Amino acid sequence: MPGKNYDSFFSVEAKKPQTKADITDAAVRDILREESGERAALSAKLRQQRLARDKNAGAAASKKPSKPARPRKAR
Repeated sequence: MPGKNYDSFFSVEAKKPQTKADITDAAVRDILREESGERAALSAKLRQQRLARDKNAGAAASKKPSKPARPRKAR
């Protein structure tokens, strides 16, 4: 079978040697990325709840003007 090039079938990619620091760094980045996504989802959920609460509370609240603050007495 001359003329066959088996290198194209079984190509070996050179992998970068990883140190313990590289492995730890990658793991930490994955954890932080996951926590960031969870935090963003929670913030969005709480924001929607707050907006719904404010919408409902604003319609039920009376529009009575508040009293102006009394001036402080000098000592």
